Amino acid sequence: MTARSPLLPPCFIPHDLVVPCLAAALLLPACGDDGTATDTAEPGTSTSEGTSTDTTAPTTTDDPPVETTEEWTAGDESTTSTAMTVDETTAGITDTGESSTTDVATASSTGDSTSTGDEDTSTSTGDTSTSTGDTSTSAGDTSTGGEEPPGDCDALVHAPPSATIDGLDAVPIDIVSLDAQMSFDTAANQAQVAVTMNFRLGPEGGMPIFDLRQTITTATLDGQPLAPAAMGSHDFGKGLMYGFRILEQELEACSEHTLALTYAMTLPDAPNATGFQWLDAPDGVYFDISLSDLNPGRYLESYLPANFPFDRHPVSLGVTVSGAAQEHVLFSNGDVEQLADHEWQLEFPDSTTAMAPLVMLLPSSAVTTISGVHAAVNGQNIPYTIYRHTSTNIPIETLETDLVTRLDEFVMSTGDYPHPAMTALIGGAMRSMEYDGATTTKPQDLAHEVFHSWWARGAHPATYADGWIDEAWTEYNTSVGMMFTEEPFDWNAAPVLLFDPHPFARDTPDNAYTAGRRLFAGLAAILGVDALRAGMAELYVDVGPLGSVTTAQLERHLYCTGGQQAEVRQAFWRFAYAEFGQVPAAPADYCD
Repeated sequence: MTARSPLLPPCFIPHDLVVPCLAAALLLPACGDDGTATDTAEPGTSTSEGTSTDTTAPTTTDDPPVETTEEWTAGDESTTSTAMTVDETTAGITDTGESSTTDVATASSTGDSTSTGDEDTSTSTGDTSTSTGDTSTSAGDTSTGGEEPPGDCDALVHAPPSATIDGLDAVPIDIVSLDAQMSFDTAANQAQVAVTMNFRLGPEGGMPIFDLRQTITTATLDGQPLAPAAMGSHDFGKGLMYGFRILEQELEACSEHTLALTYAMTLPDAPNATGFQWLDAPDGVYFDISLSDLNPGRYLESYLPANFPFDRHPVSLGVTVSGAAQEHVLFSNGDVEQLADHEWQLEFPDSTTAMAPLVMLLPSSAVTTISGVHAAVNGQNIPYTIYRHTSTNIPIETLETDLVTRLDEFVMSTGDYPHPAMTALIGGAMRSMEYDGATTTKPQDLAHEVFHSWWARGAHPATYADGWIDEAWTEYNTSVGMMFTEEPFDWNAAPVLLFDPHPFARDTPDNAYTAGRRLFAGLAAILGVDALRAGMAELYVDVGPLGSVTTAQLERHLYCTGGQQAEVRQAFWRFAYAEFGQVPAAPADYCD
């Protein structure tokens, strides 16, 4: 069997992130300057003080639970804090029953337009710039995580290739900034969004690709009216529910544009959507941005226009609530300024991806809050805030101790905490999901979700298809009874697909939690547990704070730093890429 060629998107570096250019050899035109193509404390201690409010959220699930149920632990007693609790009440919100899988191959369009199923929708075979049937990352990939891009390279690294979809020349873009306003009218049970997206094309002109799982009401492009139907959703080869929007305007390479949209905000047109509910008696709203890696269309695109995981840009978000008969609290992993009663301004940094933002808005009636600064054992001072939901009876001080104990554990095993603070909403009714420096989680899943602040939302997956890495490695590090095991491979076992080579694959496979963890356990049997953990910690440092990692980069790193043992690449070949037979030999310069 011949080696698969690496997935090489156009050489396209975001304006705000310098990462290795994977496709300099493609000799694509570059974009020129004119826009044409050419307080300290003793380590291990924390201080905190708390206040309290109460609120209730819908009882939902997000990602499947970890392989075994974790129990909360008391941990280190060195953290001191005070907290005050008010009467706890519930809002009577019911379980939406979100599950981890869904068959969406024949799902309908995202609401305001549909693609024409008669035309060619495949970008995975034939003579597109990539091929989903011949995409090995075992040989030839040039991503090393440490090279500077060529001086004339202005391209989107890790972006998908351009493609002809339903006769439209679709091209990836670089979102420069997003400015949005969300307005919740709890008396009328209506929410409205007005958003402006500034974006730039790369070295290829064409029709921009983006996504939004709301029904657009009005639109302008560069100040000129644009029909919402001209931004319809299309099947990019994985099913319409896995598809993206195409803005049907031919735009020049390297040109910059402004897209302004308005729409009534509802639950997104995406699988298992949850987290947005109007409350009665008294009037209020529960809004959880409710991102999910197991369902397509469930990142930022659920509520705001968004790009692929590679893209990083600032987000400004204003939030207002009117007509409410009860007080609300808003918390986030962005900078939050309360401008007035029920009015907030959120600012997210230029490192923000579509996977990153946490936005929670809920009545101030059922969460107890505690905050402090933890002097971690590595010398970092890590601010934290915990919101304890009334759906758990675990004392907030116990949750606090567990949180800071996990922070200490992971700064020692993996590296410095990469975020300015940690925010956690913990409750028995919570979805367990990770965000940049934040989580919503059940108590038993806290370790898993906190670890994601290093792997998943510290070292981000470069593409949707690389999302298996962080779930698998997190399971190997936090799954009770299966942590740090050595489990030799059965080389006769059936191949396993963890990395989907389709350039428009867009969710994490469910088997990342099981087969993915098993892959790392098998690698530990080859390399040794200590060597594997050290290698992963080194890769985390190499990727850098809030950097991106690919499956090919992971494979190369473990092979090259682990004594160049052929079994490492064979393991990826069979149990990540689902290939039969022997892995082709590595190029002579593979570890240079």
